[in-house]
Amino acid sequence: MNSNAMPLVSVLALVCLSSSCQHIPLALPADDTQAKTFGTRADACGLYVYRDDHAAWNADLELELDGIEFGETGPGHYLFTWLPPGKHDLASHTDRDKRLPFVAKAGTLLFVRQTLAVGYWLADSKLDLVEATVGQKGVRACTRVQTAEEAESQ
Repeated sequence: MNSNAMPLVSVLALVCLSSSCQHIPLALPADDTQAKTFGTRADACGLYVYRDDHAAWNADLELELDGIEFGETGPGHYLFTWLPPGKHDLASHTDRDKRLPFVAKAGTLLFVRQTLAVGYWLADSKLDLVEATVGQKGVRACTRVQTAEEAESQ
């Protein structure tokens, strides 16, 4: 390949990658507002998974919860669901899949911050349990998107 064409190929590849994100369906504004009250339920654990990295790299990241499709996040998005108490497993699918096993306790909220690191050839996702004050601040800066189950029911 002509060495003068390499910069053009690189730019075209970057444009294609950054625009390849599919549309992630947003939750209803009322559902977003309700989830941001951070209320609890005596019989369940609330799980928030958020990406507050409003970065230029806008790759959508697929998540799986207990082996079932949970949803996708993009920059500035979060997912929310109620879980039964017990052991659970959250997985992020990128070039290097990441897993986060955790225990849900009734009457509590859990916050998982998902970050994206992009290397030269690979995208890598990281899942971290964070304290409630940190998680609430991150969620407030994001918009709720539908879980896979919510999107399928429409």
